[in-house]
Order: sequence, then structure tokens, then C-alpha cells
Amino acid sequence: MKKILFSILLLSGCAGWFDNNKTPLTPQGQMNVCIRDEVRTYKDSGRLQAMGEWGAAQKIANDCTKKYNLDHLYTQAVNNARDMMKVSSEGTSLRR
Repeated sequence: MKKILFSILLLSGCAGWFDNNKTPLTPQGQMNVCIRDEVRTYKDSGRLQAMGEWGAAQKIANDCTKKYNLDHLYTQAVNNARDMMKVSSEGTSLRR
């Protein structure tokens, strides 16, 4: 029993260490996380249905590209938002 407890404590301590040592996301990666989170928010709040897929994708892309000063990636951001709306974004590998 003590070995199991010790192993759990050891692993949980190591997990925290690995979290802190991850490579930071690039600005484009941060934009994609922003898009993913906004798509989830729009789906949960019903704004996606109210605005429609195209309108919501444009609004989300505009907000997220401005947030990270990536206006030149607006078209890509719209496409990413629309793609994330079509599939469940729960399983994406983007970090929060």
C-alpha cells in the first residue's frame, strides 16, 4: 500500500514538472487555441445557431487574429473556425 501511495505521489509530482517544461505555443498556435475556445463558447451559448456558421466563423477569426496580431492569417482563421465547428473540438490536441 505504501509503495502504491509513493508511486502516485511521485508520478503526480513529475506530471507537474513536465507541464511547466512544455514548449510554448507559437502565436499561430495560440490563435488556434483561441479559435477552438471561442467555437466551444459559441456552440454552448447558442450563438453559433443564431449567427450561422459563416457569420460566427468570421467574428471568431476577426477576434482571434486581432488578439494575436495575426491579421494576415484571417482567411486561414476563418477556415479553421469553420472546420472546428463541423467536428467535435473536444478531442483536439491544442492545449488550454
